[in-house]
Amino acid sequence: KRKANYQTALHLIKSALLNDAKPTEKQFEAVYQRLVGQSGGDKLWHSGSVYRSKTTVLLQWQEVVAMVRDIATNLKRTPEEMYALGLKWTEQIEGVGPNIFTEFCHTLAPARYSPLNNNPVTSLRWLQVDQFPHPSGFKPDDYGRFCRCLDRLKSRCGFADFGETDHFLNFVYWRHRDEAMQPGVADEDALEEN
Repeated sequence: KRKANYQTALHLIKSALLNDAKPTEKQFEAVYQRLVGQSGGDKLWHSGSVYRSKTTVLLQWQEVVAMVRDIATNLKRTPEEMYALGLKWTEQIEGVGPNIFTEFCHTLAPARYSPLNNNPVTSLRWLQVDQFPHPSGFKPDDYGRFCRCLDRLKSRCGFADFGETDHFLNFVYWRHRDEAMQPGVADEDALEEN
């Protein structure tokens, strides 16, 4: 289902946002709504909570289209270089943070760029694979190291791309979190210790 959703997302982005004609506000809104969904609703991207700043992002649709076009013309950049580009955009567009930016990157180049949110970062720590700052504090070097770490994990586990790797880490996150939240685990501090 995830692979099919990301293929649909790729098709929507290419056909509506990256074609020769400039998209209209309504076209952008339709695509973005499908990508991020709504709380508890269907969406094409699998990162949690990407819908949160949807209203704010929709008001800046022209800037987001420019960002997506900038990403598409720079897909040969290293993860560090792409993330540096992303920081410029996320400073300009309210409501677009590392998660949304890297979801666009991942959708357009799933073998090169990983989605970035707190679930895989936390899972890597729990698995004692590597330690990273919270995604809101990531710098370009952190993102490069994160992608290299996930690339090694991808190779060792036989995953096809960063999408499968992210899916695995999301499974680890929810499985571990659910186990930690069983009776006897009183609060978030106890969860962090597990």
